[in-house]
Amino acid sequence: MIKNDSTKIFVNLAVNDLNKSMVFFKKLGFSINPQFTDETAACVVISEDIYLMILTESKFKQFTKKQIADSKKTTEVLVSLSTESKDQVNEMLKKALEAGATETREPYDYGFMYGRSFEDLDGHIWEMIWVDPNYVQKQPLKELKGMGETNKNNKDLIINRVFDVPIQLVWKVWTNPDMIKKWWGPKDFTAPEISIDFHVGGKYLYCMRGAGLDGVVKDFWNTGKFIEIEPKEKIAATVRFADEHGNPVPASHYGMPGQWPEHIMLTVNFEEVEGGKTKVIVRETGIPEVMNEPARLGWEQSLDKMAQLVFDESKRIASVAYF
Repeated sequence: MIKNDSTKIFVNLAVNDLNKSMVFFKKLGFSINPQFTDETAACVVISEDIYLMILTESKFKQFTKKQIADSKKTTEVLVSLSTESKDQVNEMLKKALEAGATETREPYDYGFMYGRSFEDLDGHIWEMIWVDPNYVQKQPLKELKGMGETNKNNKDLIINRVFDVPIQLVWKVWTNPDMIKKWWGPKDFTAPEISIDFHVGGKYLYCMRGAGLDGVVKDFWNTGKFIEIEPKEKIAATVRFADEHGNPVPASHYGMPGQWPEHIMLTVNFEEVEGGKTKVIVRETGIPEVMNEPARLGWEQSLDKMAQLVFDESKRIASVAYF
């Protein structure tokens, strides 16, 4: 592994018109290093340690025997650059569009991460992203201990729970809609509607029914998209408030106080532990501090219901196996 602090990154891309591409990247605010620039290539200085080498196709072919991808039709690479703020993401995107780029997707905001994408003049895809530095974990989830830990500085809510059943059963109860209906929501809440399109990029729509902070019984709807799924290991998804049709609504629609991001991020890790047990680590990122305690209580009570469900289900499976 390279650990030299002097290591630089050079991204090499083939372009159709070198001069036009140089003008394009200069309009984004980058400079050209003339020392490594001629009629066949140009060195675009992105930062002190990151450089973009744009090369004519004939020059690019000197470094590979493979066919050069037509970046207007296929995607050979996604180049992501970090920024210091959401405003800087928007500013860079604006400059790119004014210079002739095309926006490739809708902006995404996961609370802890915000990004926008564009195609340059040759169809190469660039992503400008901002990540909340407070979200970067100082240690792996496996090292987090205790139960109901709340990090108020980075607005993360972390809940650990160990279930006395194998991981296969826990995974089933967490991902099967009929099972989720039996445990989703705090004590005295029901879950009349659970709809899941369980794959990366798929959406879900959950409804839980019970008394809100004002004491009035109502339906609370959540929707979101699955960002990452590793069977029996990890689920990551965006979460936002919605109406019964899945249309986004603000948190205030349900009487929730505080400043909420467009999305919050839910990450659930599953770990096998000794004795055939399963540890579940729930992390929610982006919850306003004023809602940390109600959210923690809601998760604790939901997981209490889930614990009873997996216990009953394990007994049922054992009895069937016995007979």
